[in-house]
Amino acid sequence: MVQQNVRTVFEPNNSLHRQLETVQCYSADYLFPGGPHWELIAAGLREALESWNLENQNMTCMTTDSGANMVKALDLNQWTRLQCFGHRLHLAIDLDVMDSLKKALGPLRDFTDALSGEDYVSVSYVKPVLHLLRNNLLKTEDDDTELTAKIKSTVNDYLTEKYKDPATDALLDMASLVDPRFKTQYIDADKKGHIEE
Repeated sequence: MVQQNVRTVFEPNNSLHRQLETVQCYSADYLFPGGPHWELIAAGLREALESWNLENQNMTCMTTDSGANMVKALDLNQWTRLQCFGHRLHLAIDLDVMDSLKKALGPLRDFTDALSGEDYVSVSYVKPVLHLLRNNLLKTEDDDTELTAKIKSTVNDYLTEKYKDPATDALLDMASLVDPRFKTQYIDADKKGHIEE
């Protein structure tokens, strides 16, 4: 069985209550056998109103999530639906976070997918890839959100830390030097003479 939480808001339709701006709220939990289906939910909501001795024409609105069954049920009952502010806020935050993650990490995913698909990836790619990441893909932009900029900075700092060892850097420089596609293009200017020797 699936439990569907049903919450209705009822505003009595008389002038005294309107002057006092009183709003009565009723809440009920219903179990819908076989899972919630919009027609069953609609009928259950109508029954809830009846059980509280409330009239359909006095229904102001019902606050729900954006679940398709709830939307269809309220449409069937021809009731006004107010989307839950908490759900909307959560969705907005999730979307903002997802957009930031996508902007910061999307190009990295595409790049790693491309490299992973290669039949033969050489160590000589490391320096050019680090250069591309630092100077293009992980470079913060004016329109980056604070979260996007932080993600880019964190990934960049992590890669810098992992490849800062002088022996590792010298190995990567040598690998780039012997690769005819890169030669000295990605070797620091102050190290080119030493590496070429």
